[in-house]
Amino acid sequence: MGDGNNEISRSLGAIEATLKSIDSHIKNQDGRMDRMDTRLRKVENKTVLTGAVTGGVVSIAIAFIVAKFKLMG
Repeated sequence: MGDGNNEISRSLGAIEATLKSIDSHIKNQDGRMDRMDTRLRKVENKTVLTGAVTGGVVSIAIAFIVAKFKLMG
């Protein structure tokens, strides 16, 4: 019966080692995801700013064009 207990203990040890390895990989992935989220947030913020500035420039350009045609006509 002792051999059966040893086999079970070895199997449980192997399962425990596998679970620790999986946990380590998950923690690494969590860290990578956090860094990616941070970078994406920065890109999104820059995109919002660029869009706002571009929209403002286009609006001003259209206003000048309309004003110029009103002066000509």
